[in-house]
Amino acid sequence: IGSLFGGVAGRCFYWDLASGSVQQTFELAQHPSGMAATPTTMVVLAGPLGRQLWVGTDHGSIEVFDVDSGDLQKSLDCGGAEALMSLAYFPSEDVVFALSAYRRVCVWSTEDYACLQRYPA
Repeated sequence: IGSLFGGVAGRCFYWDLASGSVQQTFELAQHPSGMAATPTTMVVLAGPLGRQLWVGTDHGSIEVFDVDSGDLQKSLDCGGAEALMSLAYFPSEDVVFALSAYRRVCVWSTEDYACLQRYPA
């Protein structure tokens, strides 16, 4: 049937829909204020570094997890404290576009997590 990814304050989950069981839990880094980060957008990709879950948060960062192990691979700063509203993966280019609440766009490489381009609001 497939899989489902979702999240609440402080964590995200990966469910196998056929069995209904949680396959993995992903712990988000704390918000700079000390509060739990809230996931606002997610994208799952099978890129050059394997199957990953990219999670945009309410404080403007992206957390990149290995789907199979649940390990945090990288935290990315999108250059502002506003919530991320959308993540879009472009497999032909191996990039993820991140759109913030203030319409700031960052383009990230899925190969080395480099910020390739920033477009101001």
